[in-house]
Amino acid sequence: MTTGCQRTSVNVILRALADEQRRHVIECLRSAAEGVASPNEIATYVCDQHPKSRDPMKVSSRLHHSSFPALDEADLIEYDADRGVVRYREVQLAEEILDCIEGERQHM
Repeated sequence: MTTGCQRTSVNVILRALADEQRRHVIECLRSAAEGVASPNEIATYVCDQHPKSRDPMKVSSRLHHSSFPALDEADLIEYDADRGVVRYREVQLAEEILDCIEGERQHM
């Protein structure tokens, strides 16, 4: 696990995690075996978690064009489009932020 500040600025990580759909991507990968899932598996998870995202084609498109690049820029995922694999990169700062968000959700 890296601290996140070593490779990526705090602002880039915060921007990446500010979007709910991107957080759902990370939730999916955190719960996946070895932190790896296909884009289709992630799209299905996001559709199940996000009430406004019921169209898998639209979700897949947004993941490919927006969410995956933003999370990759923040070094939170590695997206290999050729192999159809998304791998989670555990970053301490992101883990702490996500744990805080999850804690807040549980108290709502």
